[in-house]
Amino acid sequence: KGSMEGRHPIDSIKQSFIDLPENVKACWAVWVPAQLINFSVVPHHLRIPFVALVSFLWTVIISGMRGRMEEAQPAKAAPETHHAQADIPDVHMPT
Repeated sequence: KGSMEGRHPIDSIKQSFIDLPENVKACWAVWVPAQLINFSVVPHHLRIPFVALVSFLWTVIISGMRGRMEEAQPAKAAPETHHAQADIPDVHMPT
């Protein structure tokens, strides 16, 4: 996420340490009950699909928690261009 926002890798690592306690709490809140259910209630032949479903839900949860892109501070202003066919936003990758 940080590289897409144009942030330095060190800043992304620092942010991951800031977010770590909240991420770990959310991880435990999802995976501990899921595994307790998986090994106590779910039949053997459905355990892998159950974990796949929980994994998908976990991805949705963590994406909701951390997925919002913050406004990047561009290093230099890029010239605006107008596309004749449609208003397609220009994508400028950080250098």
